[in-house]
Amino acid sequence: MKNFQYSSMLYSPITPDEVQHTIKGNKSTAASFDNLEVHPSMLKHLGPIAIHALSSLFSLCLRNGKWIWNSSNIIFLKKEGKSSYDKAGSYRPISISSYFGKLLERILAKRLESYLMSIGLIDSNQEGFSKGRNTIRYLHRLTAGIKGDIKKRLTVLCLFIDFEKAFDSVWKKGLIVKLWKHGVHGCYLGTIDSFLSGRTVSLLLNGFIGPVRQCLEYGLPQGSVLSPILFKFFVFDMEDECIQDHDQIKAFKFADDGTIKVSGKDLNECMFYLEIALQSIGGWTNRWRMVINCSVNKTEVICFNCQDITAVPNTFQLCGNTIHLTDSSKVLGITLDRKLSFKQHSENMLNNLIYHWVCISRYTNRNWGLNQRVLVCLAKTFMFSTLFYGSLVWQTNANLMQLNRIWYKVAKSAIGAVFNVQQAIAEVVLGVPPLSVMGRIVSVKHYLKALCTSPDDIHRNFLLEEVNSGNSTIISQMKDVKRFIEWKHGSHAGSIPSYDLPLLNDAMSIEELFELSKKTCHYSKRLMIGFTEFLWQENLQHQLQLEGWSQIPKVSLAPLPLPHGTTREMEVLVMSLFYKNNLLNSFLFRFDRARWESPLCLCGEEEQTAVHLLTSCTFTEEDIRKEANYLLSLGNVVQNGRLDSFGHVSMLNCSRDPRFIRICKSMVENESLNLRTHISLSSGMPGVLSTQRL
Repeated sequence: MKNFQYSSMLYSPITPDEVQHTIKGNKSTAASFDNLEVHPSMLKHLGPIAIHALSSLFSLCLRNGKWIWNSSNIIFLKKEGKSSYDKAGSYRPISISSYFGKLLERILAKRLESYLMSIGLIDSNQEGFSKGRNTIRYLHRLTAGIKGDIKKRLTVLCLFIDFEKAFDSVWKKGLIVKLWKHGVHGCYLGTIDSFLSGRTVSLLLNGFIGPVRQCLEYGLPQGSVLSPILFKFFVFDMEDECIQDHDQIKAFKFADDGTIKVSGKDLNECMFYLEIALQSIGGWTNRWRMVINCSVNKTEVICFNCQDITAVPNTFQLCGNTIHLTDSSKVLGITLDRKLSFKQHSENMLNNLIYHWVCISRYTNRNWGLNQRVLVCLAKTFMFSTLFYGSLVWQTNANLMQLNRIWYKVAKSAIGAVFNVQQAIAEVVLGVPPLSVMGRIVSVKHYLKALCTSPDDIHRNFLLEEVNSGNSTIISQMKDVKRFIEWKHGSHAGSIPSYDLPLLNDAMSIEELFELSKKTCHYSKRLMIGFTEFLWQENLQHQLQLEGWSQIPKVSLAPLPLPHGTTREMEVLVMSLFYKNNLLNSFLFRFDRARWESPLCLCGEEEQTAVHLLTSCTFTEEDIRKEANYLLSLGNVVQNGRLDSFGHVSMLNCSRDPRFIRICKSMVENESLNLRTHISLSSGMPGVLSTQRL
């Protein structure tokens, strides 16, 4: 009776409200329907009559167990990292089918997932195809678990598994049997069977559609909404037999990638449990007709914390195939080495970043090309997305120091600096925080997401165990989470519920963070921007105060409000006003003493610095100077009508004011300033610098 109540959610008629909710919550791209283009935004405007008709059609399909959208076109996407694309295996076939069919797929997938959750059939080790789960949870649990075992002086063997053409190898009849064994019967099971077995496909290549083909006995349609749920269900029991009876064996899964970690007091104990895991997984693959790719760089073994690495066998047997011992393996985009130093991963990433930036640099310089806003956007897209993927796992101070060098070159190039400029000031001009601050923000987001999960979530419980065991790395990262909660309470007090307020005090421990509610741990984009600026300002203040600065620039993630249509050359000149080592500063005379005998400005009063030109130079028009002084006073940086020795800090603090930027731009454009800004190599005297007026 209980199973019938659970399964009734699978067979009940599809209501118009369910269809409407699915349409509104769907973010899929366009799909084909009878050779017509149907976009999701079109369906969102359907009236109640059309919605009722769709619900009736879907209910009829479910009641009869018949899938009517059987035909689909197959397109091919290149797989990354392939040495040659002459073979069919180098492409991923994507099924393009009816959008109305995709709506029904989404409804059936949601019902199946709710049913599996209601009967407790949830794979806690699976981080793929699930809301709130991602690759970082997988990598964090794996690497932190290995480091924890090493700290306990245990030997660790990790088996990295890769299925060969995982989606294309799923045994359809075996999947139907599994569904039936777990209570999925009747019309719903018939609909799934019809969805999988009654399909016809046509290959779409360069605009040409091939003949209609019948689907084979194996394979789930890639590109389908329902396929990931079915695949996750199909492999949920892969490691059950070897894990249930042995605490020394742990499993980690993300979609079709998996890792089996075994630990023991010595190598012999590890080998014993690894052999159990190999036999169990081999038996499961033979039973359910899945194929494991045992080629090099696919399925392999790494040994950690072994005193005599030569005692580890070089080969192992899995499903009658040979797999090899290796010193490093790429797992979900991150290269793990035997010492967990991530040195190889860092070097590969550095080379990748240099290559991308060299390609971008071809389209810009100080005089023409891409402007600062576009360059920063490209850096965030091509560099930061790669740099901070899994940074919680692999980023160390040594790795970050090496990567910070290339970031300095990018920042210097983006602002168009000729001479070396202080990196902290360049980042303030660009509105981009230091890499260390951005890395801390990434870790804060990760831990906040973990705190927002249910109390029985495997990753949340893992973090709590690590904190209780005294893991210094995780505790240090969780302190930033505590600071975010405290900052949120101070700046947005209304966002903290009253029942969490007793926990928010100076004596709040890291363990008490796990007792906070989801509302307290929730963050938005606006909140994270504010907290980023808070950490950035604090980091900048500590750095500059040690260098003897009396005033600290105010940071902002907003870009400089340069007028639309500003040329790259003019943009570089305007930005050069906001740092000391720029083209307007007096030290240019050192490069050409014959032409410039002193650092004095042409007005003869004092050195020609950016502050002097904007505030007291007699060559500056009076009305422009007055308005500039007025804008500088907005930040309370003018004392008794004069700027202090760190006057460019005052200009930095006003740099986000559009009126101030317009004044700076107009002053640079004014020829009467006689700015010594254009530097070029003399054609007659190689290596000698000469200057020109604007």
